Amino acid sequence: MKHHLAKIIAIVLLAGCGNEAIHEAAATGNIQAVIQQLDAGTDVNSKDKNGWIALHDAVYFGSIEITEILITNGADVNAKADGGCTPLHLAAKNAHIEVVELLLAKGANVNANDDFGDTPLDWVEMMSNCCKGMEDNVSEVKGSKKELTAILRKHGGKKGEEVKAEEK
Repeated sequence: MKHHLAKIIAIVLLAGCGNEAIHEAAATGNIQAVIQQLDAGTDVNSKDKNGWIALHDAVYFGSIEITEILITNGADVNAKADGGCTPLHLAAKNAHIEVVELLLAKGANVNANDDFGDTPLDWVEMMSNCCKGMEDNVSEVKGSKKELTAILRKHGGKKGEEVKAEEK
C-alpha cells in the first residue's frame, strides 16, 4: 500500500507541475525529466506564456535527442508560437543543422510564415545579418548560412516574398 501511495504522489506531483516542468526540462536538455513528464501524462503540446511548446524549447537549444523524443510522443512540428514562429524557424535561426534536417524529415512546413510573413529561410538571412561585424563568428555564420540555405532550398524552401508572389 505504501508503495502505491508513493507512486501516486509522485505521479500527481509530476503531472501537477507538468506544463512548466516539461518546458524547463526541454530547455535545459534534461532528457530524463522530459521522459518522466511524458510518462506522467504531461501534454506534449502544452504552451507556455509565449505560446511555445516544449519542442520550441528543445530546438532553440539544439537538443536533437529531446527533439526526437518529443516528436515521437506527438509534438506538433508545425506548432506556431506567439508571433507565428515554428520550431523550424528557431532551429534555422540558431543554425542547428541536424535539428533542421530532423524537423524537415518529420514533416515541418519549410515555408511556414510567421506573423510578419517571414519563412525559416528569411530567419537564416536575418541570423547572418545580425552577426555581421562579429569578426570571430563571421566565417562560421557564412558557412552555416550556406548550408542551411541549401538544405531549406532542397526541401522547397522560399523566402516570404517568394511565397507571397506565388499566391498572387
